[in-house]
Amino acid sequence: MERLAKTLSALDNTFGVSGEEEAVAAQIKKELEGFYDSCREDALGNIILTQNARGGNKKIALAAHMDEIGFIVRYIDDNGQLLIAPVGYHDDRMLINQDVEIKTKDGMIEGVTGYKPAHMLKGDEGEKVIPFDSIYVDVGTLTRAETEKLGVRIGDYGHYQRTGKFINGGKIYTGKSVDNRVGCTVICEVMRRAKEAGIKNELTLIGTVQEEVGARGAGVAGFSVKPDVAIVVDVTIAGGASGLELSECCIELGKGPAIKYYDWDMGSTMGNNVSKKMTRAFEAVAEKNNIEFQREVLINGGTDGWTLATSGSGVLTGIISVPQRYMHTAVGTVHIDDLEGAVDLILKYIQSID
Repeated sequence: MERLAKTLSALDNTFGVSGEEEAVAAQIKKELEGFYDSCREDALGNIILTQNARGGNKKIALAAHMDEIGFIVRYIDDNGQLLIAPVGYHDDRMLINQDVEIKTKDGMIEGVTGYKPAHMLKGDEGEKVIPFDSIYVDVGTLTRAETEKLGVRIGDYGHYQRTGKFINGGKIYTGKSVDNRVGCTVICEVMRRAKEAGIKNELTLIGTVQEEVGARGAGVAGFSVKPDVAIVVDVTIAGGASGLELSECCIELGKGPAIKYYDWDMGSTMGNNVSKKMTRAFEAVAEKNNIEFQREVLINGGTDGWTLATSGSGVLTGIISVPQRYMHTAVGTVHIDDLEGAVDLILKYIQSID
């Protein structure tokens, strides 16, 4: 559990907005030193680490996306402030009054997001959500020249600046990119325990890129790796707190990982009718080993399972979800026991087919 917690903290506190995931890939390699036999990176930036190459009867892929939501600089005004565009899906209500960081060619630059003070709002302005394209990033300068001297350029990526932590020393962790460094943490730990347990089948960890902008990396990686079986690990929306009724979302924090049966983002073609071969196998393994689990059907969301399952000539793909509160905010919150349960369930499933 301690190793799991340290990995979660290390990965969550790494910069990795969609399109610039290199630092997360490097951290995964560091976390898994001694636990893989080969490593490569494809043209999109997916990282692929393999253990027991050509061993056993099955090629099993463990996939989780490395990227987090963020923003990209689209303009620098004469006062030195930045206008930004979203990278990934944002709730505009969450962006105002945040500490942020921008990754420039010269390093990280700090900033804050701001808008008019309440004293200066007119008419019904105070009753409206401030749109993303009206929010400025202030980097502590007064002119465009000063901002450019800091190294900031149009096209630089940024994210929320927040150090993740376990709240009050308990089991609940909150951070700016638990979506989906949680999944990365789980598959890293599965790789470690699989090697320690002497698993014979070939295991390949795939850290995917650009999931938050359309699950772009997973399909490319699936076509390249061509696994017999794939397991995608991601977070899912937890209900039962903060105004979200269980009837809207029946997954709860601290009640174990969820086996996903179906998801669909109605605003796009993203979605997955998860193979019954996988859901039934996960259920059987969980019940045999007394692993607590939940059953998930998610509307208005999707995962890498969509493009991975449909890559190449098709891949038998299952999806395990870790419950998360406050999705797509700077304060995403998860329970470490749910991560441990996900690791246990996936490892036991792999052992069942070894």
